[in-house]
Amino acid sequence: MGQGFLSNKNTGQGLYSDPIYITENRNGDVIVSDSWRGAVVVTDRDGNYRFSYTGRRSGSGLDPRGICTDALSHILVCDVWTESVHMLDSEGHYLTAIQTQQHRIDNPWGLSYDDVTHLLWVVSYTNKVNIYRVVDRDSLTGLPLEDFKCRKHPSHPLSQFCIPCDVTLCQMCIRTSDDHKRHDVRDVEKLFREMHKRKGS
Repeated sequence: MGQGFLSNKNTGQGLYSDPIYITENRNGDVIVSDSWRGAVVVTDRDGNYRFSYTGRRSGSGLDPRGICTDALSHILVCDVWTESVHMLDSEGHYLTAIQTQQHRIDNPWGLSYDDVTHLLWVVSYTNKVNIYRVVDRDSLTGLPLEDFKCRKHPSHPLSQFCIPCDVTLCQMCIRTSDDHKRHDVRDVEKLFREMHKRKGS
C-alpha cells in the first residue's frame, strides 16, 4: 500500500493533484483517483485523510482511472498501466486483479457496479465493454472473479446478456441454442447505457 499525502481537510490542498474520478463507499469513505500522483486517495466522510493506494507493490506504479465500490465495500479501480482492474478491501489492501487485456479490453477506463445483479461493467478507452461477477449474488461472501468468457465459441466476443439467466453470451450461442429463445436478451453496450441512464435519473 502506498504512502499517504499530507492535506488540509478543508481545502484539499496537498491531498489531490489531478483528481479525475470520485465515488463514495458504503462506509462513507470518499474515494478519488488521482492520475498525476498515480494514486487512489481515500478520506472519511468528514474529509480526514485515511490512506492512499499506489499499486500492488511499492514502486510498481499505478495509472488510475475509473473507480467504484461493490456490495462488500471493496474498492475497484482501473489501472491503465497494467491494463487491469485492481480490487482492494475497504482499508486499501490489495486483494486481486481482473486482467482485462485477456478479454479484449485494452486501456480499461470506466467502471460501473450494478447493485441488483452484482455485476461489474468495465469499459475501455475505445468503448468496448465486458462484464464480470465480483461477488456472489446469493451469499455476498465470496470473491470469485469469474469472467463470462464464451467457452463454446472463444473466437466470438461476448456481446449479449441474458437477463433471466444472468449470463453473457456471444451471437453464436444464441443462434445455435434454444436455451435463451424466449428470454430477454440484450445487447451488452445498449444495456450498459440504459443502466447508466437509470442511475442518472
